[in-house]
Amino acid sequence: VQAALQRTMGEVYTTMGRFAEALPLMQEALTNSLSYQQRLRSSIALATVYRELGKYTEGITLLEPLVAELDQRASEHDARDAYAARYQLVLLYTEKGAYDKAPVLLDRLVADAGLVSIGQHINTLLEQASLTDKLGDWRLAEQIYHQAIELEHDHAGAHSHKIGQAYQNLGNLYAFRNRLDEAIAAYQSALQIFEQVYGPEHPLAGGALGSLGSVAWRRNELEDAAGYFQRAVEILAVSRGAEHPDTAKGYGSMGLVYLDLGEYDKAEDALRRTNEIFERHYDPDSLNITRSRSFLAKAYQAKGEHAKAEELLRKSLAVRRRLLPPDNLPLLDTAYALLNSLKAQGKQAAAAALEAEFDFAPLHEALAKNAQ
Repeated sequence: VQAALQRTMGEVYTTMGRFAEALPLMQEALTNSLSYQQRLRSSIALATVYRELGKYTEGITLLEPLVAELDQRASEHDARDAYAARYQLVLLYTEKGAYDKAPVLLDRLVADAGLVSIGQHINTLLEQASLTDKLGDWRLAEQIYHQAIELEHDHAGAHSHKIGQAYQNLGNLYAFRNRLDEAIAAYQSALQIFEQVYGPEHPLAGGALGSLGSVAWRRNELEDAAGYFQRAVEILAVSRGAEHPDTAKGYGSMGLVYLDLGEYDKAEDALRRTNEIFERHYDPDSLNITRSRSFLAKAYQAKGEHAKAEELLRKSLAVRRRLLPPDNLPLLDTAYALLNSLKAQGKQAAAAALEAEFDFAPLHEALAKNAQ
């Protein structure tokens, strides 16, 4: 009884998003579980909290031995609990990046579709499609996404949020493979559904707008891209908060588009906003900050303010030099940007030292390949 009450209270905190408070309750519930069925259910609940807290290794360590013995102990548990344990382990594997361990479990979950609701089966199909794409079989992933969309359409109607998420994922699949017309169609479908289900100010709508902006940017439709990013930032500033890193990333995308448009003052304003938020949010040695500093430096270089660019690029280079291998392209890009600002200021000795330290050939080769 005590274990059941602790697990129930922990699940209440989990539903409220108060995962840190749920954790000790779930741990106590597992400790006080007497039967195998209780232990299995408490382990699933605890693994869910571990996943939400980013403690993927702890969750996997907890569930792997339980899942391994499910078939041998089938008479001691409800088959739906076994499904839940396998599904939770799949989520832990994929979020940790252990993609090779998940396919067998996902195949079993799809085969066991009769144990769960059609809604849960569709969730499983969406996970399977996402994993299949990550593992490189994008054509099969595309088929699974369309299968999930068709099932959800029949089950919940055309304006289900799951269909919106499937279209968003399809857009990502197409965009990654440069099928930009199909990506735009998928993102527009996702945006329409998210706006109808959640309203136009929801962060999912903002995400779809940001994706449309990225595709427009790649198609060199810069005014459209700037408009999409501007709208996405407005939504994120309200829904996530003006200081949230997602909002900062939106400002960063908008600033880089303004750079391409030649609107350097607007670019500087947006990229400075990104960097200020990142500086407050991330550790000083974070690669995220090196990225925001380097982007702001691009705006200063475009305006001919090379002393300001040099200061930012030196900070970025110091961190990247410590954390990245010498042939890493972002490291080389930062060093090369600094080299250009040093030369622009006539600091030839410092420029020569950089040229002696770094081999820029891999960077030039990558840039030439991208230009093609």
